[in-house]
Amino acid sequence: MNQGYPQQGFVPPPQKKSSGGKIALIILAVVVVLAGIGIFSASAYNTSQGNAHATATAQAQDAKATANVQATATYMASHFPFSSKLILNDSLSGNNPAHGWMSDKYCSFSNNMYHASETKSSTFVTCSAKSTDYTDFSFEATMQNFIGNAGGLVFRGDEDQQNYYLFLVFYDGSFGFYSYSTASHTKKIITGDVNNFSISKPIRLGVTAQGNSFKFFADGQQIGQATDSTYSHGQVGIAVDNDALITEANFSNAKVWQL
Repeated sequence: MNQGYPQQGFVPPPQKKSSGGKIALIILAVVVVLAGIGIFSASAYNTSQGNAHATATAQAQDAKATANVQATATYMASHFPFSSKLILNDSLSGNNPAHGWMSDKYCSFSNNMYHASETKSSTFVTCSAKSTDYTDFSFEATMQNFIGNAGGLVFRGDEDQQNYYLFLVFYDGSFGFYSYSTASHTKKIITGDVNNFSISKPIRLGVTAQGNSFKFFADGQQIGQATDSTYSHGQVGIAVDNDALITEANFSNAKVWQL
């Protein structure tokens, strides 16, 4: 055999490749898989945390809303007008046909207010919303530009029969609660005083009538209470009283809440 040349057809065997490349690829694949699992886990965790936060926020908002409702109910139960059900809201800037306010020489609308006046001594005049009829309610109106003897509210009234309750505030800061009928005329039920009353300042007068119980308010503060069973329902309105003093006043913002 010739030692100097390879035999015809002899093919040298291929070199054995290192296994390091395969291992590197396997490690890379594992890293990619693990990284994918980590991203998925983080995303799932963040989504879970986001959902939990949204749920907690919604629950907190619901709790706050419930607390606000309860606080409002608690306040309304102990403060005038003791109700949120407003059933009459009249600025008295004009005669709302739905309420039917009286309009004559004693009761008239001017300067965006309802004006009542009485020039005859020892008499009073009522100006009622004749289309109204309420049983248990809170009623208020603001009185201003007051001169003379007394002015205030009339309620549970019947203009045709001339039966009413009257809540009047006098020029000296006293007040009275009366019933009136053509048969028995004026009956005094209670009297009292209004703190810091001034005829030069507007005053918001209010009354709550529930069954035979009554509470009286000036600028939202209770000034008296009484019981009487003479009248159970009727019209609301305003009034002025002349006792040797020509009396007139303007009224605005009449409101009634159902109890």
